[in-house]
Amino acid sequence: MKTRKTVIVLLALLVMIALPLTAAEMVARWTWELDDPDVTVYRYQLDGEDPDGWTELSADTNYLEMTGLDSTKEYTLYLQRSYDGIHWSASAVSTAKASTEEQPDIRLYRYAGLEMKASIWTGKTVLEYPAVSESLVEEFIALENERYGLGEMGITYSIEGPESTVFTYPDVYSKDVVAAELDELVRDLPVFFS
Repeated sequence: MKTRKTVIVLLALLVMIALPLTAAEMVARWTWELDDPDVTVYRYQLDGEDPDGWTELSADTNYLEMTGLDSTKEYTLYLQRSYDGIHWSASAVSTAKASTEEQPDIRLYRYAGLEMKASIWTGKTVLEYPAVSESLVEEFIALENERYGLGEMGITYSIEGPESTVFTYPDVYSKDVVAAELDELVRDLPVFFS
């Protein structure tokens, strides 16, 4: 048996990600370093250190992912390691809660060997493209406004330099509707450049 102290400071929990699955559920993922090759087993439990509540994990596992968690609650992971499966370290502790930060829908478009990227948020889309003159962008948007009445729909834009334009619109437009409109915009490029 090793003479090493088994009550050591447990490895640092490095990354914790909590993403909403739906309005009521989330996934939490905790990750840690495998920094000691002599560890033979890990064990964990959520929200406590009940002597009979531990679940063991293989020593070559460096993460734990739990699904179906209530997104309105915080969850605390207690993680321990052992060299012999009998004596356990002190717990490393990390708390997860659902992220409320919105993630954009990303769409990539290719035209004539060039790539454009649209980051679609609620109420705003950032369109990035290879550097072109602002006057060319202005002319294209004016043509699109004439065809589709963008201004009448509450859509405004701001050219942020030679490589991006930000479109803002009422929150009533879903990301799917905005993506469909962007598809139309890209389909109009060949007409504009012909």
